[in-house]
Amino acid sequence: MNVIRRAINTFFSEFCVNDSRYPDLANIPAHQAGFVPDDAPFPYITYELVKPEFLDFAVITASIYDREPRQHGYMALVDDVLGQMAEKVPVGGCLLDCGSSGKIWLLRSNPFLSYLDDPVDRAVTRGIARFIDKSYMI
Repeated sequence: MNVIRRAINTFFSEFCVNDSRYPDLANIPAHQAGFVPDDAPFPYITYELVKPEFLDFAVITASIYDREPRQHGYMALVDDVLGQMAEKVPVGGCLLDCGSSGKIWLLRSNPFLSYLDDPVDRAVTRGIARFIDKSYMI
């Protein structure tokens, strides 16, 4: 299981910042949901890996968070990162290497991409990407 978590963390830690607001940040830090440091600066990615009882695949949800003023519904960094995720995981999926343990076959879920706002801080934007993993059962 730890090999799987490392592979997923590596995957979500590879997304780039293409935003002039963060000149010193090359990649966006990724954290397992529930383990984000209290003082984590924006932007960051969280991911959650769950195995529903009645399904034969794992569900992986990733969220990209940023803090920026909205401009007519456009969330620059969030939209950019969700676009990067869509490129890395095409309709046919992609394989994540787990070394000698094999590979994870990461596929898009349905719905794939969505957005939520923060009811407390309206400047926080969140984009969500959902995936399934047919190759590994937790």
